[in-house]
Amino acid sequence: MALRMLGPLMLMILLCDAESLCPTEINPLTLNPPEVVAEMNEAFEVNCTSTVEDHDGMSWIVANNVFVEEEEENFIQLQWKTLDWNEEALCKIKLNRSHDCTKQLNITVYKNPEAVHLFRAFDYDSVEQNMLQCDIISVAPVQNLVVRWYKDNDLITTNSSTNTSKTPVSESFLLMVSKEDDMAEFRCEAQLDFGKDGPQLPVYPSETLQVFPDYDPELMEDEDEIYTLKDCSQMLTLTLTPAEIVVRFGDPASINCSTSDSGFFGMGWEASEGRTWHANVSEVTWRVDKVEDWDLEPFCYISFENHQCALSPLITLYKTPDDVFVTWSHSGPMVEGKYYVLTCNIINVAPLNKLHVTWYKGDKIVYTEMFDDRSRRPENVSSILRVTPYQDDDGAKFSCKAELHLGPKGPETPPTASSLPVTFAVEYKPVIRDCPRSFSGVEEQFSLNMVPCAAAGNPPPAVRWYRQGNLLNASEPLQRSQSGEFTVHFVNNFGTSSASVDITVEYGASIRCQPRYEVRENDGPPCEAEGRPTPVITWLKDGKETTSPPRWTKQDSGEYQLTAINNHGAANHTLYIDVLYAPVFKEGNLDKEMAPGENVTLDCSAEGNPAPVMAWKYTPAENIRETTRGSQENIIIITGATSTNAGVYECVAKNKVGVVSRSITLIMKERSSVFHIIIVSMALILVFLLILTAIYFSLKKEETQT
Repeated sequence: MALRMLGPLMLMILLCDAESLCPTEINPLTLNPPEVVAEMNEAFEVNCTSTVEDHDGMSWIVANNVFVEEEEENFIQLQWKTLDWNEEALCKIKLNRSHDCTKQLNITVYKNPEAVHLFRAFDYDSVEQNMLQCDIISVAPVQNLVVRWYKDNDLITTNSSTNTSKTPVSESFLLMVSKEDDMAEFRCEAQLDFGKDGPQLPVYPSETLQVFPDYDPELMEDEDEIYTLKDCSQMLTLTLTPAEIVVRFGDPASINCSTSDSGFFGMGWEASEGRTWHANVSEVTWRVDKVEDWDLEPFCYISFENHQCALSPLITLYKTPDDVFVTWSHSGPMVEGKYYVLTCNIINVAPLNKLHVTWYKGDKIVYTEMFDDRSRRPENVSSILRVTPYQDDDGAKFSCKAELHLGPKGPETPPTASSLPVTFAVEYKPVIRDCPRSFSGVEEQFSLNMVPCAAAGNPPPAVRWYRQGNLLNASEPLQRSQSGEFTVHFVNNFGTSSASVDITVEYGASIRCQPRYEVRENDGPPCEAEGRPTPVITWLKDGKETTSPPRWTKQDSGEYQLTAINNHGAANHTLYIDVLYAPVFKEGNLDKEMAPGENVTLDCSAEGNPAPVMAWKYTPAENIRETTRGSQENIIIITGATSTNAGVYECVAKNKVGVVSRSITLIMKERSSVFHIIIVSMALILVFLLILTAIYFSLKKEETQT
């Protein structure tokens, strides 16, 4: 096979230029059908076949997007629905890394006319000529439109348009009539013509119009009078009650026709059912017990001496579908990401131009389609829904509903028929729906299969747990030492999804403490409780609850009862705390004076835990001795102080926590100062004695004189 294909492939490569152009004569692609003519929103299928089997892939490109790809077969199918008036599609084959060929699919999107209307138009440049105007409303493509004119059911001429627009447009065509056409019946018909190989589309006729051209009066043979046709619209007052009705097929209907005009001799209804005529009346009723004529077009008319005038009501005859059901282009489960087509089949419904088809996914509307077909009779019709299912569509229910929107004259609630839902089964790789980032369980009671991790997938995925790359038994209880990060894998035929979970293995409270602790001041607690979650700790001292101090002080020594509680248990412990602290002096540094020969005592005391060792540092002398008063007080006694005893005396207190010291400075009083005091004292005494002597002699003198 490879050798047989080598020749065409080499020829292809040689003929394709640097820009990967592919000459028509050696293009390996064939389209079937080679072109498509489809109505807007109509589904179609096209097969693209390659004569080259050894290739690097085939694809369909629609609107510059790749919608279908095939890597192995030499056949690829496009299932599409026209959504754009300028729809384009391209089949592409990649022969190798640098060469490819394409085949353009010619797509013509059409729309039948919404309406065809015929009425009189006037050529004011000619007194004896009138024109009929045929309006074709909203048709595409207009270049394929053929308009045929009929006079008394005979084809007289055809028209076409030179407009090349692909989108719907409205076009008008004119036909001149003259007095020779007096009282003739005219109609125009519109039809899209795509040739003998294209679809044979319905003909859309206008209403039939009887013409009475305006022309100058003439004498008629064997007649003594001249008759002139009058313009009814300017002289007639006809009232239809109601002027518009909506009737279900088989139901009764009636319309009253009345006039306030005079000068006529009778009026009636012309219809296939309910025809009537009465002379000398001002109103007449059209009545049918069962409306069963789909082409029913009754009109009320009034008869004058030489002409008649008429008025037609607007009648909509409807029928609800016999059945509505959904079919689809697949059997068995769907595969995520692939393309599928659902078809809503509506059986025997009318009128189509009032039909709305709504697609539902569950209770949510996903697509609504309306129809332009003006056919009055019941027909079978279908609506296409293209779907590319994904994981969220697994188990989804799709249904369609057909509604007839008949306007304000119709039923208040639109007549409705719904299909049974079809349920999607979509195969897809696992998708993790729920898995906590962290989770905890109790030691010896908790295993990995209790972690609430869940994944969706079709087929349902298998669950596997790993830690550090090792597969684990998910049903085995975990120990506290196994806390850490675990990985869960969800696996099925379409792939694997994974997630990481930080797992904490919880356990009851416990206290690991010695019965006695020596702590230093400002240290933290010597032991703590263990447990997950962290236990709540209660401290009791001397039987009273207290707060565990963050830093110990010298007042905190004593016996404590410790209680630890968490969700999984409680623990108790008794311990003694001995708070050690460095020595502390009761007094600070000072300076002290002494007199020569004075006895001096220096006292130094300190407290601490353990009790400090006290020592003095000074210059020894024979008149100095040390003594103690308890273990924490040291005393120096100086007998008969001399100048040699002056100086600094340092007291040092030391224990295993720390060393502190304080100093006392002895200062000897100066002699000059003592002598100065004696002289001042003697001078004062002398002054005092002189004053006494003066007083004495003064008193003595006074006594002598006496």
